[in-house]
Amino acid sequence: MNKEENKTNDKEKVLDKPHDQLFKNTFCNKEAMLDFLSANLPSDLLSRIDKESLELTNKSFVDPVGRRGESDLGFKTNINGNSGYLYLLAEHQSTEDPYMGLRFLEYNVQLLRQHLKENGNVPLPVILNICVYSGNKPYKGSSSLFDLFSDPELVKSYMFNSFHLVDLYSTSEDELLSYKKAAFAAMVLKQGIYRDFTQWFSDRISLIVEFLEKDYISYADAVFLYMLKVDDNPNLLETIKNSNPKLKNIV
Repeated sequence: MNKEENKTNDKEKVLDKPHDQLFKNTFCNKEAMLDFLSANLPSDLLSRIDKESLELTNKSFVDPVGRRGESDLGFKTNINGNSGYLYLLAEHQSTEDPYMGLRFLEYNVQLLRQHLKENGNVPLPVILNICVYSGNKPYKGSSSLFDLFSDPELVKSYMFNSFHLVDLYSTSEDELLSYKKAAFAAMVLKQGIYRDFTQWFSDRISLIVEFLEKDYISYADAVFLYMLKVDDNPNLLETIKNSNPKLKNIV
């Protein structure tokens, strides 16, 4: 099958999607959408949504050909007084997807990226996800992304909480020495932003030799290559070669 035939088949599939057409023709109507929200969302959550500012967007993240039997709509509104979205995903498959939470995460990330592209460096908006499932039996899967992980509590505490920051700029070299076999690489990365290693290296020859003797830098060749690539000073190579026989052999 050639590319033109593929395109024709894809267009036919787009046209032959009665579930998608019904879903979108219904819920793109603001009054119908508001009635649907009123009937299905908890009152506390519903009260946080600004119904007046609810507006359909052109944001869609599912397969346009609908190979997964899904449709989506994105609505922009204010939630709790701040910019937010309602993301509505309709499932038309006969069997439920056990990784529905992961799919929502994938689509949400795309939505957040688009929001930043359109609005600049602003706080990320809240996204309320709603799944409309119309399978042939009751939905039994979890609606929580965390339940997809083997250790949900650990994921809540670390994976989707604050990431661990290692700020080399604010870390002194004395503190970096505690990294032991990772110390030399960390020190070089800390200096790398300045792209100036000639004097820096000369001031630390004895320390670097000590690292070698302790077998702390088995990756020394990669570090020296990095230094030579980011610092275009023609004297750097000779400075390293003339510093110590052990270092000269590596270079």
